[in-house]
Amino acid sequence: MNKKNLKLMNIFLSITLGFVFIIGFGTFAVAQSDNTVDRLANLAEKVGGNPEVMLAIMNYLNNGNMIGAFITSGTNFTDVAISNDLTVDGLSTLTGAVSMSGALDVGRLTQGGAVFATTSNQGLTLTEAQLLANMTIDLTLGDNTEHVFTLPATSTLTTAIPNEGDSMIMRLRAIGTTASASTTVTLGVGIDLVENEAGDVEIEAGNEALLRFTREADTDVTVSVTEYIAAD
Repeated sequence: MNKKNLKLMNIFLSITLGFVFIIGFGTFAVAQSDNTVDRLANLAEKVGGNPEVMLAIMNYLNNGNMIGAFITSGTNFTDVAISNDLTVDGLSTLTGAVSMSGALDVGRLTQGGAVFATTSNQGLTLTEAQLLANMTIDLTLGDNTEHVFTLPATSTLTTAIPNEGDSMIMRLRAIGTTASASTTVTLGVGIDLVENEAGDVEIEAGNEALLRFTREADTDVTVSVTEYIAAD
C-alpha cells in the first residue's frame, strides 16, 4: 500500500472511530475543569491522534455549533457559533464586524480608531465612513473666524448605530491660533442636539468636545455635545 492510500485510510479510520465514540457515549461535552486538556488528548488519541478531525466531527454533529470544545491553538476559524460561556486566554485577533448580545464583561477596554485631520476655511460635513473609521476629528480652523461642523443625517447612520439604543462616541478638536475662531456643531436631518447646561455647541479654537451619538426609538439620533478647555 502506498503512502497516499495509507494516509487516506488513516483519515477514514479516524472519522469512523470518532463517530463510534460520540454515538456510543451520547452528546459529547468537554468538562470545564482542570482535566479538560487530558480528556481532549484522550479523545484525540481515540480518533487517530488528530484533534482537527475530532473538532470537525463535533462541529458536524452539532450542526455547525462548537459544543464544549477546548481549543489550545488554531487559526482561521470561520462560521463558529458559541453558546453559553466563552473564555479566551492570550491574544486573539478578530477581523470584520463582531456582534454580541447580552452583557459583556471586560477587565480593561482600549478603544481603537484613527485620527482624521483636515483643514478648512468653512468647516466640515461629517460622514458615516469618517465616524466609523476615526475616534478623533482634528479640524484645523482656516482664515475665517466662524466654521461649521455639520453632523450627518440620521438616515445615513445605518451601519454605525442602526438600532434603538445603539450608542457611540467621537472626539472633535478645534485647532487654530486665532483666538476668535470657532466651529459650531450643527445638526443634520433627524439629529437632536443636546448641550451641557453650562456650555454650548460652539467649540472655540484650542478646545475640544466629546460627542455621544444615541439612536432613539423614533429613529432620530440624539447627539450630546460636551466642550472641554485646556486646564490651567
